[in-house]
Amino acid sequence: VGAGTSTITYTLGTGCITTRTVTVRPLPSTITGATNVCLGRTADMFCPGGGFWSSSNPAIAAFITSPGQITGMAAGTVTVTYRLGSGCLTTTAFTVNPLPSSITGPISACIGFPATLSNTGGGTWSSSNRAVATIGSTTGILTGVTAGNILVTYTLPTGCITTRPMLINPLPAAIVTPIATTCQGTSITYTDPTPGGTWSSGIPAIATVDMGTGVVSGISAGTSMITYTSGVGCTAIKEVTVNPLPTVFSVTGGGIMCSGDPGINVLLSGSAAGTVYDLVFIGTTIVGTMPGTGGSLNFGPQTGSGGYTVVATDAATSCTSVMSGSTTVFVTPRNTPTVSLTADPGIKVCEGGAVTFQITFNLANGDALVPNVASYRANLAIH
Repeated sequence: VGAGTSTITYTLGTGCITTRTVTVRPLPSTITGATNVCLGRTADMFCPGGGFWSSSNPAIAAFITSPGQITGMAAGTVTVTYRLGSGCLTTTAFTVNPLPSSITGPISACIGFPATLSNTGGGTWSSSNRAVATIGSTTGILTGVTAGNILVTYTLPTGCITTRPMLINPLPAAIVTPIATTCQGTSITYTDPTPGGTWSSGIPAIATVDMGTGVVSGISAGTSMITYTSGVGCTAIKEVTVNPLPTVFSVTGGGIMCSGDPGINVLLSGSAAGTVYDLVFIGTTIVGTMPGTGGSLNFGPQTGSGGYTVVATDAATSCTSVMSGSTTVFVTPRNTPTVSLTADPGIKVCEGGAVTFQITFNLANGDALVPNVASYRANLAIH
């Protein structure tokens, strides 16, 4: 009942007795300290009296190092016994909790770009340095703040944890480009000071980019995102707009004329408002400019001998198109012919008679006459 010494007496009916002294030793104090530990970790248990510790299953929890220090060997529950030298003992239950599973997801992230880490068990997330990266306590979504290294921890409700180092990589430098627009069929060059990266286009049907050089080529009208990816996988992004080319219309007109004539008209079958049309002579010289009206254009009479083309320029985007076809003005030198008449029969004829005259044209330079271009007149006097 209580610690101490008592004499136990056995008495017969005759009144004869025998006795024995019995000592009741005290129990150890209640065990204090840890009641559980995580797998692979060590915890301390306490009980005064200079006794000895033992585990009901050392394969689950074992006293390996100093007295009262218990190590979790496998998940489960054991009975821990503290026994005094007198043989008196006290016990308590002790649990070894499992660790969380390994953290899955990327091992690095880029500044400003979220990365999602995963685990199971209803635990919470934390970052060793929120100045380098933050992480949602329940979502596992990590966002890099500055370049550096951190340790991400996932903690179960039991307090058991698993960790993973994470590297936060810097972003490439900002993409440099002379302009952020181009035209269909033309190119501009994007550059990034960060070495070792590659280029890609979000919509190659609108704009392509050379993976190594950053030369962006316009394919069709629209907008695409051009991405530069550094050697560590971080990106810089810049938008490119591809403007459409002016609508193509047909060049008509031209023909043959004599030198000194007013000229021959050169025409364009249609035009668009907001577009400027240049009449180009022999491929280099602009000899006329007209704004688009939405209808056909007449550049007026042209007197230069040679080919004419039309180039259209969008006033807003500066994109240009060469119009379909070309036309030519042929200029023939103007010569005054000499005319001679001969008559048969002779130069005399009776009243009522008939005479036939043969007209002969001779050009001074020997050129042939050009039909439908110039008029030739000979005067014949009848006496």
